[in-house]
Amino acid sequence: MKSALGKSANMENYYQVLGKEGLFDSMKDVMLTAIAIGFKNDRRVPVTKYGGDAIKEHIFKDDMDFLNVIAVLSTKDIKILLDENKEEKYKILEEYAEGGMELLVGSAFNGQHTDSEKILNYVKTYAPTISGEKRDLSDLFGSIIDELDQE
Repeated sequence: MKSALGKSANMENYYQVLGKEGLFDSMKDVMLTAIAIGFKNDRRVPVTKYGGDAIKEHIFKDDMDFLNVIAVLSTKDIKILLDENKEEKYKILEEYAEGGMELLVGSAFNGQHTDSEKILNYVKTYAPTISGEKRDLSDLFGSIIDELDQE
C-alpha cells in the first residue's frame, strides 16, 4: 500500500528550486501549493515517471484533512478515504500536484530560472491577502476552500 506522495521526474528540478528558493519552507509546502492550484483549476495531469524522493505520508499529518477534502470533492465519494482506496486517493493528489506545477512553472519560470517575486505574484492570484513575508500556507488553502464554498 502506498505511503508517500510522489513527484514527477518532469517537475523534480522545479520542486528543488521552489523548496530552496526561500518562499517555501519545504517540499511538502511546494506540493500542497501545487495540489491546491491544480484542484482550483481542475487540472489533473497523469504522472508517467516519478523522480526524486517521494514525500512520506507522515510529513502530511497536519495537512491530511485538507488533502482528504480535495480527494472527496474530486471524486464526490466519501469512500475515497477508505484505506482500500488510498492508492487512488494518492494518484488523484499527485495528478493535481502535476497540473498545479505545470501552471506554476508556466507562469513563474523562464526556462529553469525564476525569482521569488514571480512566484509570489502567481500565488497571490489565489490569495491576494498574502504579503511578501513567509506565512503559514493555511491562509492560501483557507481562501481557496472559501472560494469553493461560494461556487
